[in-house]
Formats: sequence, C-alpha cells, structure tokens
Amino acid sequence: MKKDRICCFTGHRIISEKDSPRIRPLLALILEELYNRGFREFRNGGALGFDTAAALECVRLKERYPDVKFLLFLPCREQCNKWKAKDIRIYKEFLAKADSVSYVCDFYNEYCMQTRNMKLVNDADICVCYKHPGVGGGTAFTVKYALENDVEIINLTDILP
Repeated sequence: MKKDRICCFTGHRIISEKDSPRIRPLLALILEELYNRGFREFRNGGALGFDTAAALECVRLKERYPDVKFLLFLPCREQCNKWKAKDIRIYKEFLAKADSVSYVCDFYNEYCMQTRNMKLVNDADICVCYKHPGVGGGTAFTVKYALENDVEIINLTDILP
C-alpha cells in the first residue's frame, strides 16, 4: 500500500434542495473515515456546487490534521470570472488554504475542463462524487474515467436517503 493514499472529488454544480443541507455533514464523515484509512492527499477541481462543498470540508479536515494535503487542480485562471461575488469570495478563501494550486491553462479552452478532470483522477485511489444516475456532463465523464482506471467510487447519491 502507498504511504499516502489519494482521494479526488467530482460532482454536479447544482445540488438538489433536498440534498444540500446533508452534503457537507456526510462529506465530513467520509473524509474522517478516509483519513483513518490512510488518505492524506485530497484533490479538488474548484468548481461551484459539489466541488466547493468538498473543498470547504477538506479545509476543515486539514485544520484538524496538519499532515493532510489539499491540492487544487483548476481548468484555467479565469475559472471564476463570471461567478457571483459570494461564490468568488468562498473560492478565494479555499484557494488561499490549498497546499498547491495548478492550472491546466491560463485561459479557458474547449479541453481545459476535461483535462483537469483527468488530472484529478490520475494516481487517485478513490473518487468521492455526487453524481445522479442518467445525468451526463463533466461529472459523468470523470466517474467513467475513474472506473476505467480502477479508482474506487463513493457516490453520495447512493448514500443520501
């Protein structure tokens, strides 16, 4: 077994009203369990919705356990340019607390999101996701890519009642 195991996150930008209040508490429980299983590196794509919830919980985990590494793999430097002010503030807060921030590109292009998603998954041992069945897009691509690379999946939509 590798010394430090790697976890990545992927999920929908929109979290249902029903799921929203339960996502962060569930993530906190899962992250604590993963830490106890030897996971020390947590990779996040920095997007709105699920990525933001996971990033905030990673920051909380890092505050309790200084050996946690919180890494951001971002598609481009202008990722948040069209976001609401509140979302940009939260983004900048967790950006400042990351151990490292890497960008696929300086500017948006048609491949930067998919490339970012693949970098998140490469070398990961587990992928914690929020993916509804039958919904396509970047989350579906990332989960499929993870499965093709023998990465274990924990899908919160399978756990939430």
